[in-house]
Amino acid sequence: MYSIGMVIQVLDISSHRMRRWEEKGLVVPKRKNGRRCYKPFVEQKLVG
Repeated sequence: MYSIGMVIQVLDISSHRMRRWEEKGLVVPKRKNGRRCYKPFVEQKLVG
């Protein structure tokens, strides 16, 4: 699982954009201790 920080760094996008994608249902993170966690396939799905 990847944190939002790791995902936005790899994709070179802002955290605001990532949260917008979440609002639109493009990505659905798991929550762990209140933090967003993304599966590895998210990166492939978004850039792929």
